[in-house]
Formats: sequence, structure tokens, C-alpha cells
Amino acid sequence: MPVIPVTETLAVGPQLTVDDMADLAAAGYTTVVNNRPDGEQPDQPESDDLRAAADRHGLTFLHQPVVDGEITQAQVDAFARTLAHSDGPVAAFCRSGKRSVTLWALANSQTADIDALVATASAAGFDLTDLLDKTVHLRGR
Repeated sequence: MPVIPVTETLAVGPQLTVDDMADLAAAGYTTVVNNRPDGEQPDQPESDDLRAAADRHGLTFLHQPVVDGEITQAQVDAFARTLAHSDGPVAAFCRSGKRSVTLWALANSQTADIDALVATASAAGFDLTDLLDKTVHLRGR
């Protein structure tokens, strides 16, 4: 199961498979968020197949696709709602995990210190040194 804990309630990672859903459920995750658009790469599993596997293991599955470099405020808000309303830990994934961790950081950027968010992401292995620029761009400042 290739997810990396970012916080006590969120782990992110690269592309998950149908087989990973059983491992996520056994590890205590309750929600899986797919941040990849279907068809981004020809060899990736379809969201419908992942959803069916998640359902079989009692996981909530959400497909919230984000195009790399084109995150919108609506997508950030949807991800924040998912985190706020999940009844347990969330595992989010994309191609590498960076889009998912970026969504988390942007969702928290109005209430948490940017440097602390960057440090938390860095501790999980993700470089978000451009987070301030992304927040400024996202909010149109």
C-alpha cells in the first residue's frame, strides 16, 4: 500500500490499485480520494473499477480529478469538505501524491502557517516550496 502519512487523518500516494483497497481498509482508512482524471495515462485503473473495489471493502470512494498545474478553488473546497466530513482517515492519490498533498495544503492555507504546511509536506517527502505562489494565484491576488 503505497500511501505516506501526512497528518493523523490524511495519507497521500501514487496511483492505487484495486488490490490496494483491501490493505487500506485493513489499515483503518475509511475514505479514498482519487485526484487523477481517468485516462491520464493508458495503464491506470479506471475510477469505476477502483470504486467497486473500495465498496467491497467498506470504503467511501470519491473521484475528485485535478489536472496537474490547474487546481481551482472549487477543487480545493471540495477536498476540504471531504477531509472535514470523513468518518476516519483519508487516503488520497494521484500520479505521485503531489497533487493530493497540494490540495491538502491549499485547503489549510487560510488557517495554518504556510511554512508549517510546507514543512509537513516536506517531512512526507513532497516539495511544496511554491505553495505561497499557488495560494496567491488561486486567490487572484
